[in-house]
Amino acid sequence: MREPRRPLTQSPAAVATLASAKEWAQDGAGKTATANLDEGVQDVVTMSASAAGGMVGGAVSLSGTVTPDHTGHVVHLQLLGTDGYWHNVATGVVANGSTYSFTYTFGETGDIQLRAQICGGPENVGGAAPAVTVVVSGVLPVASLPLAS
Repeated sequence: MREPRRPLTQSPAAVATLASAKEWAQDGAGKTATANLDEGVQDVVTMSASAAGGMVGGAVSLSGTVTPDHTGHVVHLQLLGTDGYWHNVATGVVANGSTYSFTYTFGETGDIQLRAQICGGPENVGGAAPAVTVVVSGVLPVASLPLAS
C-alpha cells in the first residue's frame, strides 16, 4: 500500500531552495515504485522602521531583507486596513544583497501597521515580515511640509 503524498508545507526557517525527494514504496504486487515529493521553502522577510512614531504629513523609512536571496523579485509594502485585510500601498524590487526599502508618508492619525510581503514561486512559498506598528499623531507644522510642485 502506498503512503499518501505529502502536501506542500511551509517551513518556519528558510533554507536554500526547493527540496525534492523520492518516496519509495511497494505496491500490492511487491514492485518498487517512486513518487516525487516537493516541499516549498518559506521565505523569511524582515522589516524595521526608522521611527516608532510620526506626525500626519511626515514619513517613515522601512527596510529589510528577504531570505533566501530574491534579488530582482517584487516586494510589496502593505498596510493593515480597518477591514482587517492587508492592502498593497507600494511596490518595489528586492535589491542586491536581497534587501529592500520603502518610504511611507502618513495620511491620518492613529496606530498603523505595515509589513513587507513577497509572493511565492516555483521554489518558495513566499512570506511576510511581522507587522511594524507606527503611532501617528497631530499634523506637522506647515513650515515643515514639502513644497508643492
